[in-house]
Amino acid sequence: MKWISGILLIATLMFMGCKEKIEKATLKLDLSYVVDGNPLQMNSIQYQNAAGYNYSITKLVYYISNVKLLGDGIDDFQTDMIHYVDITNPSTNQITITEVPYGQYRGIQFTLGVDASRNTTGGLENNTINNNMSWPDQMGGGYHHMKLEGLWLDGNNTSAYLMHLGTSHHSNCYQNRTFKIDSESLTQGLTMDINEWYRTPAVYDFATDGTSIMMNDASMEKLARNGDDSFDN
Repeated sequence: MKWISGILLIATLMFMGCKEKIEKATLKLDLSYVVDGNPLQMNSIQYQNAAGYNYSITKLVYYISNVKLLGDGIDDFQTDMIHYVDITNPSTNQITITEVPYGQYRGIQFTLGVDASRNTTGGLENNTINNNMSWPDQMGGGYHHMKLEGLWLDGNNTSAYLMHLGTSHHSNCYQNRTFKIDSESLTQGLTMDINEWYRTPAVYDFATDGTSIMMNDASMEKLARNGDDSFDN
């Protein structure tokens, strides 16, 4: 977990033609993606993970929930948003947090995935996105936390991988993450490094850990633990 020294939401914006301070602000989180620090290029088998396999990324979709600003001498600001991200859709790679009370905050926290209280069948709005992210009832119900998909090379053979995380009893696969933020800025950046999913604390090996893991609890938990430090700023 990473902590910030403090963020002071700027309240010096003025209404048109007057001197009245705005007591609430809008904070934006911009999400970006890299592989070992290099900007992600989709659909290209040019990356190598810690197990030594070359692979591509063809799809990455996930939820962020329980976004919270941690107050420093003031109350925390908790939202109830669940934000869906499709990394190929630029509009979903920005999270807008509105009505944030003016004050000093020591961190920002969120859960990568659907929080436990809503990770049940029918817990989210009935729409195409949520339906496509649903987890089969016969396998526990609820929703996917994440779908990370692509191709990988096993010798001379090209195969697909489906890194799917979810189910109601895996709601705690993702612990709350807390990040440092540039002080006095209302636009913050967070970057996901895809290779972190495969690196630490344990190397994830497609050949032995699996490439289609929806029914493999051990592999889901291994991947999820690796993902704890996938974001940084």
